[in-house]
Amino acid sequence: SFKDLWQKFIALQQTKITENTLEKYYSSYRCHLYKLDNVDIREITPKYLLKFFEPLVNNGEYGTVQRLANMIKLVVDYAVFLQIVEFNPILNISKFLPKPNYQHFKSFSDLTLEQDLVKFFKDISVLNKDIQCLIYMYFFTLLRSVELRSVKLQDISNGLLDVKTKTLSSFRVPLSNQAQRIVDYLLAKRPTTVSEYLFLGRAGGLVSENTVNKALDRLGYKDKLRVHGIRTVGRMYLQTIPDIKESIIELCLSHTVVGKVAQAYNRGEYLEERKRALQVFSD
Repeated sequence: SFKDLWQKFIALQQTKITENTLEKYYSSYRCHLYKLDNVDIREITPKYLLKFFEPLVNNGEYGTVQRLANMIKLVVDYAVFLQIVEFNPILNISKFLPKPNYQHFKSFSDLTLEQDLVKFFKDISVLNKDIQCLIYMYFFTLLRSVELRSVKLQDISNGLLDVKTKTLSSFRVPLSNQAQRIVDYLLAKRPTTVSEYLFLGRAGGLVSENTVNKALDRLGYKDKLRVHGIRTVGRMYLQTIPDIKESIIELCLSHTVVGKVAQAYNRGEYLEERKRALQVFSD
């Protein structure tokens, strides 16, 4: 079955890939691939997968479709290696699946930033409280979408989030007073042992990358603000504060310093400086 091969394939990968990549595999399995558990690997053909992906394609989740197709292809490759099947019938399926249309992330204009934010926070007050908390935390931490959604309870300690980022293997984010209140609220309201994640998704897994963007779409923000655009809002605002250095702003966005020499001489976390900057923005 697909499940048997998936488990063996993941066991092989654990020593070869990063923890962050491994978590993406687990998340994709929890959210989607578990539906293939009892499917005979020999039944996984292009025709079968086109039917399997149909709901996601109809929903416009092309990036998810491409990611899942690549993961399934690797498992079938493993089945070929084990001589369970003679060849991989879905080897080139990604070429024929719809591709995501990548574009710049929508964000507010610096010319109307204050009034846009005032209206925005009034508008999101009608959303589910957990989604509101997630949106606020994007503002208070300036983390990327998956970085915040992947935060586990064990990553929270002494007013800090220990985050695996896109550019840094480990990155500690100081919590503003507002961010700490959200953490306290979420921990106080949740049943014990429900999930290892701070923000709860389906079946205790990661919150979907589309959860917040779909909520913003319903409020009329499809062409005005995307989740990743919140980081742009933070940068625009922090650049207006005269005594916050550009290097601290870069660190708040978990950007690495360009150049190997510069990196060698800039290994400090500057937690106090970053906490002040994030507190100013949160206020």
